[in-house]
Amino acid sequence: MYIRFCTTRKVCNASYNEGVFQAAFYLINNDLLFDYEEKAISNIIEWFNDNLEAPDWFSRSKKPHAHPHAVSWFKCSATEHIKRMRELCCLLEVKGIEVTSYKSTRVGYLVYEDDYQVAAEPFADTFNL
Repeated sequence: MYIRFCTTRKVCNASYNEGVFQAAFYLINNDLLFDYEEKAISNIIEWFNDNLEAPDWFSRSKKPHAHPHAVSWFKCSATEHIKRMRELCCLLEVKGIEVTSYKSTRVGYLVYEDDYQVAAEPFADTFNL
């Protein structure tokens, strides 16, 4: 089982919704946070930078300029990561960004995997987040 957190906003020219980290950086980069909110969000982002590898590939294609179609999902066993993500989601929701989570056993073609997450190109018939 996998879990994905995302906002309800669609990514331009994509079939999937904006991720939670994208929304957090939007708030930070546009000065839409009080200092204490920015500090709380930055602390969570820093924790993830220290405790989660960034996937190195987001496409099944091996071409150098392949369009990245994969989205990231946490493994349900990544309990500390999920806990921290829920904290980040709460901070975003306070700022009016609606966040939702999805659980699935069928996330798509895996293009990356580590102990805590997978990145998968969604199956055309099952993905519409």
